[in-house]
Amino acid sequence: MAIVLVFLIFTVGLSLVPFVGLLNAILVPLLIGGIMHGCRAIDRGERLEFRHLLEGFQVNTPNLLLLGLVNLALSFGAGMLVFLVVVGTVGMTAIAAASADMLAGPMVLGGIAMLGLLIIAVTVPIAMAMWFAPALVAFHDVPALDAVRLSFVACARNLPALLLHSLLLVPLMLVTLLTLGLALLVILPVVWASIYISYKEIFGEVQIEGMRE
Repeated sequence: MAIVLVFLIFTVGLSLVPFVGLLNAILVPLLIGGIMHGCRAIDRGERLEFRHLLEGFQVNTPNLLLLGLVNLALSFGAGMLVFLVVVGTVGMTAIAAASADMLAGPMVLGGIAMLGLLIIAVTVPIAMAMWFAPALVAFHDVPALDAVRLSFVACARNLPALLLHSLLLVPLMLVTLLTLGLALLVILPVVWASIYISYKEIFGEVQIEGMRE
């Protein structure tokens, strides 16, 4: 819980600083990589220590930084796409409102629906690409682009389990909202542990080398 608290203070605090908040996309994979080391330590019967949070800054750091840059590029591209759709939707709604009030309502609803589908369409593939990538880099020093590709392929091949996992997270996110975020102190460790366990079940040395070929 202390690790979660420091993680949240760091990431949320950084996001509040204009422009500097973009560093979150770069640094979070390093922090998650360290957390994966902590999960593996627990799995081996070792003691979880605060140093595990920073282990991504000490082990396989160059590729984790590159992974952060890939994450930033993907997030920026997705954000620009959504922004362009929002601008287009607002423009179309303004034209409809100026021409006929009766068209404005359906246009707004259609725009909102299209925007929601677009957000899902751009965020889900990015989440799949980044789901296992920090662990792949942290444990095996897989090159960043290879880690992103392997993560996406692994998620695609295990899509039913991934969908079930996502559905199980929905009520946990609702609890987070009801507790004004305090539940994250318990929920985030569960999420991180589930990422490690799913990584452990899906990947192995032979499997990784085979997929990279």
